[in-house]
Amino acid sequence: MEKHFENMLIIHVGDFWNYIKKRIWLIILFAILGGVVGAGYKYTQMDVVPMYSSTVKLYVTGVTSSVPSGPAFSLGQSTMPNYVELMKSRPVLEGVIEKFGLNMSYSELLGCLSTSSISGTAMMTVTIGFPDPEWAKAIVDEVVLQSSAYALEVMGMSPPTIYEESIVATRPYNQVSYRSMIKYGAFGFIGFGAVVTFLLLIMYFGCKYFKNPDVVKDSLHVDVLGMTPDKKAYTKCADGAMRHIYFRLLYDYKDKKTLALSTITNTDAALIAVEQLASYIKKQDKKVVILDANVSYPEWGLKLEIPEGKKALSNYLEGDVKLDELLFEKDGIIYIAAIPGTESGIQHNAVIGEKVAGLLAELKNSFDYVLVVAAPVSYGPEGKVVSELCDLKCMALSAKKDKKYVVKQVIKEQTTDAHAYVPDTVILTDALTKKCDKYFYKHFGGYFECFDGKKIKE
Repeated sequence: MEKHFENMLIIHVGDFWNYIKKRIWLIILFAILGGVVGAGYKYTQMDVVPMYSSTVKLYVTGVTSSVPSGPAFSLGQSTMPNYVELMKSRPVLEGVIEKFGLNMSYSELLGCLSTSSISGTAMMTVTIGFPDPEWAKAIVDEVVLQSSAYALEVMGMSPPTIYEESIVATRPYNQVSYRSMIKYGAFGFIGFGAVVTFLLLIMYFGCKYFKNPDVVKDSLHVDVLGMTPDKKAYTKCADGAMRHIYFRLLYDYKDKKTLALSTITNTDAALIAVEQLASYIKKQDKKVVILDANVSYPEWGLKLEIPEGKKALSNYLEGDVKLDELLFEKDGIIYIAAIPGTESGIQHNAVIGEKVAGLLAELKNSFDYVLVVAAPVSYGPEGKVVSELCDLKCMALSAKKDKKYVVKQVIKEQTTDAHAYVPDTVILTDALTKKCDKYFYKHFGGYFECFDGKKIKE
């Protein structure tokens, strides 16, 4: 069954939305962080010291003439690059520094100077940026004056005509732009939010297994009865996990005395869960019996060795066998085996269903809890029919082996026939110790330790 779906990617939009909805706080948190980072980045790019600019607009002809002419216009265009280079030369700018006694170097003043020309014309602008607006005007005027004199000395070029005088600026040109900060903040908000959403998407589709109860609830929409640790961590938190499951049975499912544990394909999960739970129930001075109902698929059962003189479930289904002949004890737990040691050819039918129902009724009268190991639901109707005869249908899923899309697809297929299998609850097995402890304290913390049948909450 698993091989049949191993190359399929089944997307459930509703499940993904529930997954995102529970983590929307994380997306909002990182989106806000992104907005702060974006706005802060833009703020740091802005100069803290206010700067003022003053601009002079020049008409460069290279000749002295009050009448415009084609040759003068062409000469101005050709000489403008040379004039700009002379303006930025060291003799001109150091002359300005010396005249005003400025406490700055040539390169620093050069960084304050900017020029631009209007394409197709002989016109240009000269701009100085300076912390003081009056000094900015004085310096740009002096730069134009000294560069004109230096151009006449070096090139024999007539001074350019000033067609727009410089003025004293009233506002700094580098003031903080809140509009730009908002824009960068919006980019950061959207960007960080989108990245986190994308990572959550990768985590959602990259998680093939039921790693925690939230994944089970989001994917299958069923109650999680509890978690059991894997074999390596059993001694560390098994008692706490079993205590939680027992309390759920005692209070939330108090009328459910027969519990069917089945799986999709991985029966190890059910076998581990049922034996752990039976052991803990026995410690509470409750009578419990484990019924292995895998008569058609004994390889998926507990593989119990029946003591001499005892019968198995297959014998009970085939003939007249009393209850006492079925029960035997192993490691302090009462069992009923599926087969007497060899594979049985019995297939489940209506008559066998009636006999199993009668057997369960007898067991309920003799025991406080009856734990039934049912056949995997993907291997025929037996597991489903036996589960339907029990008070509580529980599916045991392995956090390390059962794949989400396989389980969901099998359940979908099995619910289309006459014996639909919809589990009432799930036990998540093979869980990591820390996750098991965390889940136990989160969901069990509202109860006090009491076993007298009274429900007490904080």
